[in-house]
Amino acid sequence: MGQEDEVAEFLDRLRQLRALAGNPSFRTMSRTSGIVSHSALHEALAGRRLPTWPVVREFVKACGGDEVEWRRAWAAAANPARGPGRLPPDAAHEADHPVEQPAGPAEPLGATGSPRPAPVPGRRWFGRRGGVASHGAALLAGIVIGAVTGYVVGSPASAQREVTAAQQCQDAISDDGVQQPLAAHGQRALDAADPAPAGQSPGTPAWVGRPGAEAHILTGTSATVPITQNVAAGDALIVSIMLTSTCPAPLTVTDSRGSRYQLVADVFDTRHHRVAILAAFDVAALSTADHLAVTYVTASKYHVVVDEYRDIHSVAARATGLGESGGTSFGITGPTCRAGQLLVGAVGSNSGTGPLFEPGWADLPTVKLSSYWLTTGYQLVRTPGPCSLSGATTAQWGAVLAVLQ
Repeated sequence: MGQEDEVAEFLDRLRQLRALAGNPSFRTMSRTSGIVSHSALHEALAGRRLPTWPVVREFVKACGGDEVEWRRAWAAAANPARGPGRLPPDAAHEADHPVEQPAGPAEPLGATGSPRPAPVPGRRWFGRRGGVASHGAALLAGIVIGAVTGYVVGSPASAQREVTAAQQCQDAISDDGVQQPLAAHGQRALDAADPAPAGQSPGTPAWVGRPGAEAHILTGTSATVPITQNVAAGDALIVSIMLTSTCPAPLTVTDSRGSRYQLVADVFDTRHHRVAILAAFDVAALSTADHLAVTYVTASKYHVVVDEYRDIHSVAARATGLGESGGTSFGITGPTCRAGQLLVGAVGSNSGTGPLFEPGWADLPTVKLSSYWLTTGYQLVRTPGPCSLSGATTAQWGAVLAVLQ
């Protein structure tokens, strides 16, 4: 192989090493290293040139690789004529006898190996140490990543898309934090019911209509939902979303009139499916000239439905749940509800039959895309009791419940 091929193979091995380490974000790797910038680590994989050894060394250390073995691999990529595993004379001593780092805070390295500003004193660095992965383990990691992301592992273009998506998810979580509420796998997020907001005239909550719905198989970071029927000023818009091959990173909804949407309930499963409800209360009037915009870090498919309700003004409680395998039923239970409150539920599932809500719920139009279902509905609470959402399905599922008043 020529040097260009050697470099490409070396970069692929670096990506595999990072995947086996759990795809830590570049900022996390930078903090683990303490002497290399996150942008330098990103550029090490993003380009086609061989990164400098100081940057590669910190990359390997942050992912738990063996420094000596990786030094030899880097040298082979830098000078293929020497053959695999052979170091240039001036590097052999350094690889076999690594030079100790001087005491005191080190200076982060930039993309070219030049010093960067020193890290904040007193910051604690966490690292992972271990041997370099075998070829078989690296191949298995690639297969797993392909199954999660939907990309075919093997082609340079698909590998780059996979790395970019994983990097975007990890960096978004690291930089901005996961939005709340977001239920961890197998857990429920519950809030006690709050008293009704003061100063608002009583009314009976009711569903008005569905002014928007979109579903597409499209790898991207956003979705646009046109408004197809007018929305009255002062009503509430409840947006139910299902994302596929995604991650628990920031998720936002805006509309062309500037109404504010808050994340109400959110669940993410081990298959990288995400179901969420967002709400905007007392919205500005919308017409068919308006639209909603949904933004997220990455997804291969999206389902978005927009429902209009009247006489609701706030979130009283929420609950989430999921089932990782097919069965005959689903169900989540929240805190005690009061008469007059409105329950809004959304269930996302893959394959099998679409979820059916239990009697007493009003089923809204289901949105189906390929084998993926997004089922939504509502129920007016008439007697006090536990808030719950349940029904039947034969598929894996994730469900969110919003208690509104």
